[in-house]
Amino acid sequence: MPAPPLTHHDILRLASPLSSRGLSVDMSRSDRSARYIEFKAQQSFSPLISCVHAVQLGTERTHQLSRVLIHASGLVSTLEAVTTDLEETLDTFQTIPQERQMHCRDEHIIALSYSLGSIRGGDNHRVGTRLQYACCRTSGLELRVDTSTGGAMPADVRLILDRQTAAYLPETLASGKDLPLSHRAVRRSATGAHNAVTVKSQEGTDVPSQSATVTRLPEDFLAVLGAQWRPLRYQGDHWKGVLRSLGSEPSRTARAEQYILQAVEHMRQSLRSAPASYHERLHSDRWKVYFRRLQPLMIFLAILAMMPLSWLLVSRGEMTMHPLALGLTPLLMVGVVVITAREIPVMEIPAKPAPLPDHYWATGPGNIDT
Repeated sequence: MPAPPLTHHDILRLASPLSSRGLSVDMSRSDRSARYIEFKAQQSFSPLISCVHAVQLGTERTHQLSRVLIHASGLVSTLEAVTTDLEETLDTFQTIPQERQMHCRDEHIIALSYSLGSIRGGDNHRVGTRLQYACCRTSGLELRVDTSTGGAMPADVRLILDRQTAAYLPETLASGKDLPLSHRAVRRSATGAHNAVTVKSQEGTDVPSQSATVTRLPEDFLAVLGAQWRPLRYQGDHWKGVLRSLGSEPSRTARAEQYILQAVEHMRQSLRSAPASYHERLHSDRWKVYFRRLQPLMIFLAILAMMPLSWLLVSRGEMTMHPLALGLTPLLMVGVVVITAREIPVMEIPAKPAPLPDHYWATGPGNIDT
């Protein structure tokens, strides 16, 4: 049986633990039928960022508390927890700096969204943050990484042109939850999403930021950072990739944060210079990617070649082999399938690394700002 809609008094009563901590209920943005309570936006650590707290009421006293940071450019970061004690959970939220959710550096913005483990009275000291989603904007591109898969599974990676929405981006996380960009507090917010933001120098004067007009990207654009990044595949309006080797918690979140920050810095450094310099600067790394991409095909061919080669050597009397050993080839094939269960290897012969044409991207003044 669905829970009944909230009354005005229900909202005041249920929100009282948070109201006592300085939060004010925003009745116009709360939804009684959906049992959703939203609080008035507060000023964050930056004048360009607003902070909104919201509660999605569940059944049997289990609710979801969210802290939503909304940047004036449209990027969103969430911190969420399922809890039976809203007041205690808010205290836990306050121990996590907002600067960890929203990084504003030089010429890029990084919005990291986290979830906390289930919080029940008295055990908040055992709660850890888990990275669910990252949305980063720099140099004409927006990087989105969905790490909510968990369980040592790889993360989904998307690269889209800045301030554009690709037609086939997923609307939910791999965990089934809504994207932070689709949070109810964001949909109902009056913030000017995707507006231009002006960078301020230390002296307070306006300075133009450097952006790039991107038309194409090499497939190894992120893979040059290491084997954890798979080559990008163009999807018609955005690029899709995979971030692997993340492991499981508690190290998974720290490792993902490190990889994402490295990727954002790499994007900024690469796109602010000419495409030709990309090949010169990363020449050896591009060749490493090339040979890594050849490995699945070479392993597959080596396994297939084992059986006829073994028969040939045995038939000529050059070696002896137990008959059961001739079944090693299918066993190896089964082993490869088991090892690659989390990620299907791609059999391909990639193009050899070569200098990039000038039309891949062009640097110039833009509005990727903090």
